[in-house]
Amino acid sequence: MSVNRTMTAGDHSYSPYPIGHVTKLKMVLPVGKEKAWSLIATPKGLESWFPSIVQGTMKPGNFLEFAWKNGLVERFRIICLGEKHSSFRLEWRHGAIVRFYLHGKMTTLTLEAEYLDNAIGRASQLDELPQWVFYLANLKSAAHGGPDLRHRLKGRSKEEGFIDN
Repeated sequence: MSVNRTMTAGDHSYSPYPIGHVTKLKMVLPVGKEKAWSLIATPKGLESWFPSIVQGTMKPGNFLEFAWKNGLVERFRIICLGEKHSSFRLEWRHGAIVRFYLHGKMTTLTLEAEYLDNAIGRASQLDELPQWVFYLANLKSAAHGGPDLRHRLKGRSKEEGFIDN
């Protein structure tokens, strides 16, 4: 049996350790659904908080090519798009499936990453959990018009409280 844990901004009782083979993270974005969709489901929007470069078209069966800051380039197939610009699913690394969906009156984003129920899936899940948390924090910063947390802020260091990736 798989138990999902949900991280919600402001919920201090959340344990960041996933149980089962599904990681589920949730947060409220400070923008309307149309803006939120443009941030999570367009190449330009994704580039503002996730990979450095995104190429491809959001259409089921198409591939999105992600180029990361470290030079790695990966391709992920779009499995499906939800109705009314509400969700999409990607084939992810090592057989995992990642789903982003928008819901609620306050533009809530939920990310679900379902990993294979084996040792490789579990290792991937544990390795990627802090990355998902970081990228969702960066998404929220981008939605606020704040700094890109992937880059060092001039004159500031990680010792001063900024994430330096």
